[in-house]
Amino acid sequence: AYQNPQEAVAWLLERSDPNRRSADLEALVHMWSLAEPNATGSWLGSLELGPDTDAAVARFANTIRRDDPASAMEWVHRIEDEKVRSQTVHQILSAWQEIDPDSAREYVEANGE
Repeated sequence: AYQNPQEAVAWLLERSDPNRRSADLEALVHMWSLAEPNATGSWLGSLELGPDTDAAVARFANTIRRDDPASAMEWVHRIEDEKVRSQTVHQILSAWQEIDPDSAREYVEANGE
């Protein structure tokens, strides 16, 4: 998975146990996004997002939140599950407020989060 995350993800989507797919995808996205966040984001953006990808998108957003909290918040709005989305918004805003409180406050005021 570390050497070729795209192949690992493709294999996972084709062959993994459907009951574990979401958790496995989340783990792979996390590992991949640590090494190649831009490639991970591009790949996630190419997927048909839905319940099976919500945890992976949340993990990706949380992985990039310290480097690019505004982009992380954009990703949050792709999460369908309201509970997962709400938890992820809270996590990102908390981190954002620690690193740039003024920018975080401006975001909240502009977007009503």
